[in-house]
Amino acid sequence: MFTGIIADIGVVEKISSLGNGLELRFSSRLSTDLVLGQSVAVNGVCSTVVDATTTHFSVHYLEETLTKTTMDRLRERDCVNLELAMQVSSRLDGHVVTGHVDCEGALDHVLSGDPFSEITVRYPESFSHYLIEKGSVAINGVSLTVVDLKADTFRVCLIPHTFHNTSFSSLQAGDHVNLEFDVMGKYLYRFYEKGREK
Repeated sequence: MFTGIIADIGVVEKISSLGNGLELRFSSRLSTDLVLGQSVAVNGVCSTVVDATTTHFSVHYLEETLTKTTMDRLRERDCVNLELAMQVSSRLDGHVVTGHVDCEGALDHVLSGDPFSEITVRYPESFSHYLIEKGSVAINGVSLTVVDLKADTFRVCLIPHTFHNTSFSSLQAGDHVNLEFDVMGKYLYRFYEKGREK
């Protein structure tokens, strides 16, 4: 479980094929806090550490993850958002992020402003019932607030800290991102749908 508050920007150091899957190695200052089997969010994808040193860690991605996320689009030297799993005693500064990505989105528009920046994300309309104005969404693992919702796009604003301390500063229009919708909203919608079936 995560909160969507990014702790470090990691760098893809090596990508190796594993049949239908991939092994990715990242460099990060967070590596010193990681041990074998621990969870870490990489661009919002909950990932299991399979190897860790003081400077690097590695994870495996199987076909299911590669199909539903942008992990197969990563290339060596790309930057990624990293977050360690939250502790039960931690403050919940963002919102509850599971690391189970729902779908990919594409950036329609990126505005690097002074001081605030904006991005507009195009997403599959089949997920529109999970979004509300002023609701939470995780984009590449970053907890953000929806400020302008349309049928197949939404806009978020970024404060300078978020823009400069995540990989958003390197994103451009056309880039694909991982989207995870608010888990509480998903459960509420499920309860609503089940109630209508009675």
